[in-house]
Amino acid sequence: MIVIKKAAFFPTEEPTGKPNCKVFYRIERDGSITSRAFLDVPDVFERERLISTHYLRHMVMHFWNKDVGVREVARDNPWDFTLELSTGLCLNIEVTSIADSPAHFEINKREERLSACVACETLPLHELRWLAKVFPEPYLAALIKEYEAEGVQAAQMVDNPLKDDHLRIFVSALHDPQEHLKDQLYAVIDKKVKKRHGGKLNTVIIIDNRTSVYDAHEYVEAAQALQPYLDAVPFPEVWFYTGYFSDHTGNYAEFSFSPLKVTDEQASVLESMARQAKVGNGGRIVW
Repeated sequence: MIVIKKAAFFPTEEPTGKPNCKVFYRIERDGSITSRAFLDVPDVFERERLISTHYLRHMVMHFWNKDVGVREVARDNPWDFTLELSTGLCLNIEVTSIADSPAHFEINKREERLSACVACETLPLHELRWLAKVFPEPYLAALIKEYEAEGVQAAQMVDNPLKDDHLRIFVSALHDPQEHLKDQLYAVIDKKVKKRHGGKLNTVIIIDNRTSVYDAHEYVEAAQALQPYLDAVPFPEVWFYTGYFSDHTGNYAEFSFSPLKVTDEQASVLESMARQAKVGNGGRIVW
């Protein structure tokens, strides 16, 4: 009998069939299997928008305790988002991400690019060539040869042979990360600290967790080890975000925000939540 363990960072709802969700099974060297669920959004621009929406929902639910109007003042200038709230508060949101390794980032990009292509009725021939190279399929190679024999140019649109609703299972090798989670977190935060842009004192850093190997206990160890460094960074908030699924509005969604650095007021609220809330798998607080 195969026993599949759920990661501590896992949605409370069954993820199968949820919008923009990828279910992932990591098979370890000892044969054990861990199931995970990831927010799966091919477009980086859209992914960042959803994460910022999830952050605002998180803040309204736990810290602001009232409905808040939001106006987007700027996008990618210089931070990912500059927002003005109806409360009068202005803040920036900067989203950065980590994965197991550079190879894992590449795997994610390839799978996301395929997912984006599958939704299209037609594709440029050069995109079909790329897909056939990265995801070798004999019928794709034969089809491309037919198009080339007909004189179809690289930029010309052709019918998409991949457009269907079939379930796809990706199989790939993932190397164990060479760095501890704390080192990865330090690297991405320090990169933001060294940016020459102003406004850091009202900028929220959100680290998009796209790893497959780190789990809640690694997060706790990393947060504790980095505390002296985090106390000194200019950003008032740094969150470790794990997305599981979300519709395009960001309202029907499940995600986790784990604190790395928060304000004193937020810390007080989190301590109260910890005393009152249901504690789930891996010590995770579930609301």
